[in-house]
Amino acid sequence: MNTTQFRTFTLYGVLTGFVCGALACRTWVSQPGAPEQVVAGNERGPVRVTKIDASVVVLMHPVVANDSLVGATQGAPPQRIAIPIADVRSVARRKLSLSKSAGVVLGYEAVVGGIGLLWATIIELRH
Repeated sequence: MNTTQFRTFTLYGVLTGFVCGALACRTWVSQPGAPEQVVAGNERGPVRVTKIDASVVVLMHPVVANDSLVGATQGAPPQRIAIPIADVRSVARRKLSLSKSAGVVLGYEAVVGGIGLLWATIIELRH
């Protein structure tokens, strides 16, 4: 591998780390307000419902129907489920976690940088 190939390899490694870190690190964040307001908001995607009995259900495509949150469970096959709003303690949505993203990016970049440094040392020793 010559110097140009090495630089290209390193650049792709660094870019891959940033993209993976930016896309992968999400966390559940409890949303303020009544469950029907959270689900009726403009955001789409799954919600994590914590019920009064402390059980947790993730609903895909949630909607409010009468006095219940209705959606599909994750799994194969997905099942339709209705949870009475009176049984809901909290509703959470997935949000980007900057601290987790930064940790993944920095860790990945340290590994790629270490490999690159090792590779560069090997190439130097050969010449």
